[in-house]
This record gives sequence, structure tokens and C-alpha cells, in this order.
Amino acid sequence: IDAAVGLAAARLRAEGIDLPVLPLRHPPEEAGLVGAARLLPPALLEGCDLVATAELDPGGLRAGLVLPRLGVRPDLAAAGLWRMQSWPLAPPEADRAALLGRLAGMLADLEGEAAAAGLAVAPAVALGFAGLIEPEGRIAAVAEGMPGDWQEDGFALAAALARLLPGPAAARPEVLLHNATVARGLSEAPFQRGIARWGVLAIGPSPGQ
Repeated sequence: IDAAVGLAAARLRAEGIDLPVLPLRHPPEEAGLVGAARLLPPALLEGCDLVATAELDPGGLRAGLVLPRLGVRPDLAAAGLWRMQSWPLAPPEADRAALLGRLAGMLADLEGEAAAAGLAVAPAVALGFAGLIEPEGRIAAVAEGMPGDWQEDGFALAAALARLLPGPAAARPEVLLHNATVARGLSEAPFQRGIARWGVLAIGPSPGQ
């Protein structure tokens, strides 16, 4: 990571852009889950102990429960991961339905752990996906190496995952969808105070970054 950060900074300087380039504070496999919690409106965060988040990219599936810790820092600067499950993807695995089913199962397992611990989970799941997400939720492009057909006409990823989550249809959590790199960057948002513009640099073939 240090070498990649140094190389990115050197290339920016070569273009006449002298800006600091720093790694994410959270480990890469956790940053997207922690950052995705910021996709929830404040009203959904109030009164909950945990936020269910997930990430789907060419490296695999990750699902987690994030402690928002609003009592410590209302801006989510103190947010951290409570539990996480991950599952790496192998090249032959290109079945979209199977991937979504597995991700839904991981989320259900985590929410079962939360219930056993007496912790309340917010009524929404924030999902980061390695693709370019249009405002209405359609996936316009996907990262190289993403298995499955995510751009099929009429397919809506957020709605498809929501249908697989446990519970009666009227009470299933809403799924909030955003680009995975943006979600990772959001983990840094509370620390960018007093900065007019800042961005996230991802190394990898993901569109919409």
C-alpha cells in the first residue's frame, strides 16, 4: 500500500499537482463497509445499535455490521466494524443469482448474531458495488472481472437483494446502492473538515471511480 500511495503522489507531482496522498484509515476490506454506513439517512441511524453494510467487487463478497457510535461522534468518525463475513470469488463463479443468495445469507447470519446479542440493526442495508450506478439504480458499467450479468434490461440490484433478505415483504430492509469506491471514500469523510475538495484514488479496473 505504501508503495502505491508513493507512486500515486509522484505521478501527481509530475503533472504539476502537489497534493497529499494518504491511505485510508480503515483496512481496505473494512473501509467500504464502514463508509457505506454513511449512505443511510440520519433518521434511520437514530435509535439503532448497528448498521448492515455489504460490498460486492471482483475480489469477493463482504458483509458487515457497523457500530455507528453516534454518542461518541455524531458524524460517524468513531464508526467501526462489529462483525464481518467475507467470501472470495473464483473465476468459474459467474451466477448472479447464486452470488446474491450467498450475500443475503451472510447478511442474515450477521443479523442473527446481532439479535442474539440484543442489538438493534437499522432497517436498511447499504451496498457498495464495483460498477457505475445511475441515479435510478441501473448499473451502467461494471468493473473488469465482475462475474455475472449485472446490466440485464429490467434488472435492479438493490431490489433483487432486498427480495432475498429474510422477513415478510413489507418489513424487509431497504437496500441503498452506491459505487464501491465511493463507499470506501466515505469512510474518510468525517476527517476532511475544512477541505474544499478531496477525492478517492482506487487502483484497479473499476468504472465510475
